[in-house]
Amino acid sequence: MAVGGLQSQYGTMSSPARWTGAQVGWVTLAIKQAVKPCPLCFQRLHSGVLRDLERQNLKRENIRLLEEQIALTKRLTEEREKMLAEKGSQQS
Repeated sequence: MAVGGLQSQYGTMSSPARWTGAQVGWVTLAIKQAVKPCPLCFQRLHSGVLRDLERQNLKRENIRLLEEQIALTKRLTEEREKMLAEKGSQQS
């Protein structure tokens, strides 16, 4: 058994092997930390979803109001044409 060395099934690990293992460990920890989602990210994502939903609702409401306005304009135009036709027939 080697003093200060790590034992494996094949014997004591060499210094380059220990160094490589340590580097792999540090890189793994760094990747896990970088990928780990933060609470602020979730909060931003949630507020973005809420904004999108509000925007969609506002768009639907605007489309409904526009369709209502188009229908009212069409009705007004028909009534005006009808009144002008009646006036024209009364003058003749």
